[in-house]
Amino acid sequence: MNNYSQHVVLDLFAGTGFGVALREMGVQEHAVDIMPEVAAVRARNGMGLAYEDVWDIHRAIGLWFETLIGGPPCPTFSTAGKGSGRAQMPLILEAILERSLWKNIDALRDWADALEDQRTGLVLVPLAYAWEFTPDYILLEQVPTVLPIWQAYEVVLQEMGYHTWSGILNAEQYGVPQTRKRAFLMARRQPLGPVAPPIPTHSKYYSHDPRRLDSGVQKWVSMAQALDGVADRPTDRPTDLRRQSRVAA
Repeated sequence: MNNYSQHVVLDLFAGTGFGVALREMGVQEHAVDIMPEVAAVRARNGMGLAYEDVWDIHRAIGLWFETLIGGPPCPTFSTAGKGSGRAQMPLILEAILERSLWKNIDALRDWADALEDQRTGLVLVPLAYAWEFTPDYILLEQVPTVLPIWQAYEVVLQEMGYHTWSGILNAEQYGVPQTRKRAFLMARRQPLGPVAPPIPTHSKYYSHDPRRLDSGVQKWVSMAQALDGVADRPTDRPTDLRRQSRVAA
């Protein structure tokens, strides 16, 4: 599909990043985000919100969309934080695979409210939307420690009639001047064919040997290339977001 002007996306936990890319592609976006700062930034840039709270799943009724995307909050799963989400991984996997809490948004919210950090439960909300609306395509991303959750999603989504893929992708291997790793889940309704991750276009960045490059692809993009010589940061390599996260923590 080269013309995306008729494509519609429901963007959970929208922020601005996905929205900017979707607008550049000509895709219609129904964005959902509860943060006032996000709403203000989006409004200033001509990017509104369909509604605010992802728990209000009933508000998506009538919003026709082909694709569901989202990046649930990561603080409780990030290695830079206290890790309450990581510690509760067995409970999360049980909620997906054994209790099927995603079939009832009210039960799911009650369960999330009882967790050590309520934000942890938000990682299951996209599965509730998939169950309710069965979109043609699903794309979710989170920090790498969430990969077991995406793998549990796969079990459920395959039973629902989706082809799926999950795994870790490196941002610099797609021309992004960052060494960001993220766990992705991709799903497509089975009649539409199999799903697979994008093929890398650039080399992985090897911090211990920057001269090492993967064969058959372009060299990674440095911040100097991306920002045209901005000199107040290391500019001869992709930005190491993992190092920044550790400093911020």
